Amino acid sequence: MDSSGRFLVTADGGTKVLVFGPDGKRQREFGQVGRGPGEFTHLIDVVFGPGDSVLLVESSRLVHVYSPDYKPLRDVVMPPGYQAMMSLPDGRMVVRANVRTAASAGLPLHIVSPGGIIERSFGSVDPTPRIVAECPQCSEWRLSPAPKQSFWLIRANRYEFTK
Repeated sequence: MDSSGRFLVTADGGTKVLVFGPDGKRQREFGQVGRGPGEFTHLIDVVFGPGDSVLLVESSRLVHVYSPDYKPLRDVVMPPGYQAMMSLPDGRMVVRANVRTAASAGLPLHIVSPGGIIERSFGSVDPTPRIVAECPQCSEWRLSPAPKQSFWLIRANRYEFTK
């Protein structure tokens, strides 16, 4: 949700974005199938950035950055193994991704620059999979903002606190 209470959802197989007001009424939509500006192939995540900018994540790890009035600004490629993302006030992003490099092995969280460069990797996660056959998405991780420029990393089927 942005600062005015608007929220965005993807539609039509991740090729369109619907904008709803704080009252729940649809205000507008944008996007269509394709690979050019204002076009999408398969959106999997919507994240609000600084100043109510909008980050639209494709399944291909491509992030489309939009202005608060939904005009395309730039595209950024996320690290391989992308799972979740949240924006920081300075435009950088915290990304949950399984990046397989010597420097980031076993470190599930990454600070990524607005240009898509990994600046720092950190964190630790119990590697034991917690697969729920009836609910495959329940074993995924979620990133969520928390007070005082911190965040929560939450496994969808288990709560675990780390400092």
